[in-house]
Amino acid sequence: PRSIASFDNVLTIESNSPDAVYYVTSDVNNGSTLIFNFQKLGPGDHAAIVTSGKSDNVMNLRPENNYATYDLWQASQVNITGNLSFDKKYQGSINITVRGDFMNEERSFTGAKLDYLFYASYFEVKYLTSVKPLEVWDNEDTFVIEIMLSDVPDDVTPIPGMHTDPPRVPITSRQPELPTTPVKQASAAPTTVQVATAVPPTTVNRYCNCAIVDGWFDDWDPAEIWVDTVILLDTSASMGDSLEEAKSLITSFISLMKTDVSANLYSRIGVIALSDIVEVVYNLNMSSTDDLDMIKQHNVDKINVGAGVQAALKMFEDGMSMPSYRENTRQIIYYLTNSAPSTNMNGINDFKSGGGIVIVNDFVLEGGVPILGLKNLASDNYFFTDLSENFISSLALFCEANCFCDPNHHAFNDDKISPRTEANRGCFHPVNNGIPFAKARETCLKTNSNLVSIHDADKEYFVSSVVATFGPKKKYWIAYENNGTNWVWDDKSTDPFNDWDKSTNQPNTNGGKLMCAYAVNTAGLNVGWTAANCGLGNFYVCESAPCSRGNNVC
Repeated sequence: PRSIASFDNVLTIESNSPDAVYYVTSDVNNGSTLIFNFQKLGPGDHAAIVTSGKSDNVMNLRPENNYATYDLWQASQVNITGNLSFDKKYQGSINITVRGDFMNEERSFTGAKLDYLFYASYFEVKYLTSVKPLEVWDNEDTFVIEIMLSDVPDDVTPIPGMHTDPPRVPITSRQPELPTTPVKQASAAPTTVQVATAVPPTTVNRYCNCAIVDGWFDDWDPAEIWVDTVILLDTSASMGDSLEEAKSLITSFISLMKTDVSANLYSRIGVIALSDIVEVVYNLNMSSTDDLDMIKQHNVDKINVGAGVQAALKMFEDGMSMPSYRENTRQIIYYLTNSAPSTNMNGINDFKSGGGIVIVNDFVLEGGVPILGLKNLASDNYFFTDLSENFISSLALFCEANCFCDPNHHAFNDDKISPRTEANRGCFHPVNNGIPFAKARETCLKTNSNLVSIHDADKEYFVSSVVATFGPKKKYWIAYENNGTNWVWDDKSTDPFNDWDKSTNQPNTNGGKLMCAYAVNTAGLNVGWTAANCGLGNFYVCESAPCSRGNNVC
């Protein structure tokens, strides 16, 4: 296969071809994502999706993200076949969504054999499971799915008016991607490093707009960012003239940030100069008018990165006892360098797994190549070689890192809008107390949130997977109520999306007696809505805006 998506952490590939080379294009840290996006496939290609079902807990921490999308560079005939085995206890299934000029449908497969032929420009394969993380050891789901792409037959023509956009934000470019970090190869190949694009996507969602349009902020103010950032600046000889460039970059982006700790929203900035020694230049107290003229280059080739990281972590720790400390503030280490990292990086993985972000900008000198170890040091999608091209790009990254949920909430993120934000579609708190509709709404409002509204299939799937942690087929209120004439959402939305359970002829108000809507997982994570007595005791989910630029009430 040209591309393989695996819902496991460990995948061993054996190939009979002496020239086979496979690259990682999506990886996982602590269950943050298991979304795979393939943009370069088309007729003649062969792909595969596999899972053992129980290699570890990762795929069950965010089960709503167990899917692979295929945005084809050319409409194709697609033949998907596979052997499926689902543990009956967890009601697993494979769900395939097809979009394009020929077909627009969604099908679910639970049997032992999968054989599905269709024509599409875009399709998506989801692995649905209700298994909880602590139960994964007992899960016996296994499957191997093969995908064969070929030209659409001449006698198959587009259906007028059929074209439907993909259910998620479409990919704007279908050019072949550059290869990324090699995983296993049978013959020598040049080492390449995955480099993220410095400027975030311009697609704007409800939350966490950090877009840059025409080189400037898309209706957002960097002064609203509130983060704690420690900048590690390489001052060794390996930086060359890039040291002065880095200093100018830092002072430029800080000049647009709010550093006055008497303000409602502000950022604290620390700076540490690194060579063979560690020099603390600013201890979370650099202001938007300060400079870095005191930092000089050192005539040494190696730097003590491990000691610099320890100094940064100590600065964060000490900063928590300062009067200017704000609880639940995102911590960022921003490393500007052209030196390979040391092996002694104690604490950095715990920092990242605890919610900290590590941004790395590798100042690749002319004729040089990116340093592989620096990519591994950075948080996912936070390794760059081009941030110095526009200082505003750094502010966009701080804005994206500033988008997250309180630890007690489930973060919903659309990675196609931004893989760096944590919650660009909101934060969700499920409650397993069965109470009436009005009381559920009232309780959410008291916690600065709202009873959940659902206007698309992606959000519905996410919310249902969150509720499924309480067990199968749990009913939960959604903010949809009949006013005697129409069904009305609490958020006043007029979006036509609905998922009424047609098998029970919903919605049926029974003459005005059943005026509030609940949702329930009908099979696996498939959902149906039902009109019910508003006084029933059902679970509920509160939805709130994430912590983000301009919002610290979270």
